[in-house]
Amino acid sequence: KAAAFALRDPEIQQSAAEMRAAYARRRDLVLRVASEIESEKVLVKSSKGAFYFFMDVRPMNLPSLEVCQRILEEARVGLVPGSAFGAQGEGFVRMTIAASDAEVEAGFRAILQWAETAGGF
Repeated sequence: KAAAFALRDPEIQQSAAEMRAAYARRRDLVLRVASEIESEKVLVKSSKGAFYFFMDVRPMNLPSLEVCQRILEEARVGLVPGSAFGAQGEGFVRMTIAASDAEVEAGFRAILQWAETAGGF
C-alpha cells in the first residue's frame, strides 16, 4: 500500500522530481569542472542515473585505498576506494554527489588539485 501511494501521490512525485533534477545538476557540475581542469590523473565519465562517480585513478599508480587515505588526510575529502567493491574496482575511487552543489564542487576541485600537486607522481 505504501509503495502504491508513493507512486501516485503528487507531493511525493514532486519531491522525487526535484531530487532527480538536483542530482542531474550536480552530475553536470562535476563534468563541467572535469572538462575545465582536464586532469590526466583523475579520469571522469558521466554516470548514468547514479548519485556517485566511479573515477579512474589508475594513472596515479597507487592502490585506491592509499589514494583515498591521502586525499582524506591532505585534501580533507572523503572517498570510497574502488577495492571495497571487489578486485575489479581497484584503481578507481567513488565520490558521491549526494551533498550540496557547493560541497560537491569544492570537494571535486580539491580532489583534482590534490592529484595534480601533492598526489601527482
